[in-house]
Amino acid sequence: MGEIARSRETDARVAAARGLEVVVSRGAVDELLRLLDDETAVVEHAAMDALVAMEKAPLKVGVRGALEKRLALTGQPNSSRARAARCLSRIAHPDSLGALAARLDDRSEDVRAACAEAVGHLKDGAPAVGPKLVDMLDDPDIEVRRQVIFALGRLRFREAAPPLIELLESEDQGMQSTALWALRAISGYPFPNSADRWKEWWKHESARVESSPSEDGDDR
Repeated sequence: MGEIARSRETDARVAAARGLEVVVSRGAVDELLRLLDDETAVVEHAAMDALVAMEKAPLKVGVRGALEKRLALTGQPNSSRARAARCLSRIAHPDSLGALAARLDDRSEDVRAACAEAVGHLKDGAPAVGPKLVDMLDDPDIEVRRQVIFALGRLRFREAAPPLIELLESEDQGMQSTALWALRAISGYPFPNSADRWKEWWKHESARVESSPSEDGDDR
């Protein structure tokens, strides 16, 4: 299978990735990690599909650990580490939170964006990474900021509401629409793209939370 995985033919490499999925061995994981770095997108996607399926199989062969190790190796190409983070995003295992959160400060914008996307799929991660994600709303890279906003929305991190409301007044229409999506996800309300309307909501919402510190969470 390893020889096929090194074939010059794209179809053969895709077939190898799909075949390796059912092998479920550490050797197969290593081959799939190599295919994950393939320059052809269809091969990369096939390898990622196989790694995700292998991690979810009853027999565990260290897929998550191998991906987390690759993410942490700053000597690896940034594109390789970003792919590892995206694969961990699809696996969405809570035990990967630490490895992903540790790279939110990475020098590579691709890695930061991929890790922000990934932590957004870890529903129990809001208390741990929510404040850090809010800080990242000032990231110099626009794609990082976009993924951070999506993550805050998926995590329904309420403390992000004030800076997200500020983004509704951004000159960047894309940032406006992404912030609006996140605010709707956080609040549960379909208010329009109006900073004044959302400020009114937040005024009442923050007062309600402060007056009910033991309330565990009516989402609205």
